[in-house]
Amino acid sequence: MPLAVLTKISYNQLSFRTILIICIATSTGIELIQLMVPGRVSDPIDVLTNSLGALIALMGIWKLTR
Repeated sequence: MPLAVLTKISYNQLSFRTILIICIATSTGIELIQLMVPGRVSDPIDVLTNSLGALIALMGIWKLTR
């Protein structure tokens, strides 16, 4: 959620779809990096929950700014 909100505040000209793609790509990248770090566990569910959180945040922003 914070990444989606801060990206929308910082780059207001970006569409909600673009911001959602950025959030999904960032979450996926973090999980892929965790695969290479000893002692860390990478879980695809984290990508899903982070993506849903970003979607909920963007929907909230859209609702508040309508």
